[in-house]
Amino acid sequence: MEVVASQADSGKLQGSAGADFGSSREVAIRLPPDPTQDATAIRAKLESALQSIDKSAQVEQLEIVGPQVGSELKTSASWALFFTLC
Repeated sequence: MEVVASQADSGKLQGSAGADFGSSREVAIRLPPDPTQDATAIRAKLESALQSIDKSAQVEQLEIVGPQVGSELKTSASWALFFTLC
């Protein structure tokens, strides 16, 4: 995880946040939204940055959450909190 963080600091994964995910060789990386890039471009950029650390690194899964989903999650969380407190 520290190596991925150093890549973020160097600008290759600018604005990213990482967390351990499963084993010590698996990490989850959150990138800031970039509406100018599609999933293929994001995957290529991410794989390039990771393979500069370790040639065997690969992107297992890529999920993109758009603003509509984010809004729905926020609304659902607000309702859940409301009903929990009532």
